[in-house]
Amino acid sequence: MIRPVDDWLTYAEAARLLLVARGTIRNRMSQHQLPRVIVKVGRTHRRTARISPDTLAKLARLLGTAPHRASPDA
Repeated sequence: MIRPVDDWLTYAEAARLLLVARGTIRNRMSQHQLPRVIVKVGRTHRRTARISPDTLAKLARLLGTAPHRASPDA
């Protein structure tokens, strides 16, 4: 069963859900100028990009894939 994504994801998390490489996510985000948010994480304020659920759905359509998330029953 595929559950809807309801939280903001990093590029790595989105890549795992869409079964593609992280670089592919970054390239498509740039090519299609999709929205993202930059978040500062930790004490050193490392910058991390986050993707909204709506943007993830657009990426999935562009890539021709569906988000794959294991059900809690599995």
